[in-house]
Order: sequence, then structure tokens, then C-alpha cells
Amino acid sequence: MRLLLLICLLFCFSQCQKESLLIPFENETLSLDFQLSEPYVIRKHSFQISIYTLQDANNLSKRKAIKDRCTIWVEKLPYELMIPFAKSEWDSLKQNKTKIYVSLDWDSDGNGMYCNGDLVLDNQLQFPLLELDKSRHTLYLKKQVTGDNCKRR
Repeated sequence: MRLLLLICLLFCFSQCQKESLLIPFENETLSLDFQLSEPYVIRKHSFQISIYTLQDANNLSKRKAIKDRCTIWVEKLPYELMIPFAKSEWDSLKQNKTKIYVSLDWDSDGNGMYCNGDLVLDNQLQFPLLELDKSRHTLYLKKQVTGDNCKRR
């Protein structure tokens, strides 16, 4: 009796697996390659990234969050981050020629503040305003040296 029950359960489970493989899941992937523009030793290995749509590159306040404050764990740099988008969302963004803006908060020195010594996007090498005509982008990170806008985590 147990053997018959076990066979029935295995049969049901194998059918579920086959059916789930047949359901198409279409998506697009945005690839962000994080590179260091200068040598740096990471002490805290997690950071938060946000991705926004941006219609006006001169006005960052008019942005809409697509992915907001996603926590990422990085063992070492360079690092490739793959961000999935539903195909319909990706197509809509591309069709409207929407640019996306990337920001990150990384207390990379682990002192509890976003301030001097932390990794920030190196806007001089690559401004984090990306077009979706290509799915792979390189973002450069550098050590922040001015502490005018320090804030607590």
C-alpha cells in the first residue's frame, strides 16, 4: 500500500515538473558591470542599488523607481550584476526610449555612515544614466573623498 502511494506521489510530482517547464517565462536582463577606477579594499560587502526611469536628465527629482533599494552582496570587484525585467516592461521602456538612472548607497568601509572612504559611482568616467539600446553597461566605482553630504545608514 505504501509503495502504491509513493508511486502515485512521484507520478504527480513528475507531471508538475514537466508542466512547469512548458510555461514560457520571457524576460530581459540588464547587466551592470561594476569596476573599480582605483584600488580599494572592501570591508562591508553589501550595498543597496536603486534603478529609476528618468525622462529629464537635468532633473533627477523627476524620476520613478523601477527597482528600489535592492540589497546586493559582493565578495570582490569587478562584479557583474544581472537584473531581470519582465519582457513587457523592458519592451515598454525601450519603445519609449526611456533612460534609466542608477544610484547606490554603499557603506563599504563599514563605519555606519555614507561618507568619506565609501565607494560611490565615478560619474567622471561613466555617468549612471543608461540607455536600453544595449543590455550591458559598465559602471565605475571610486572612493568618496569629500564628506559634505555624509549621512547615517
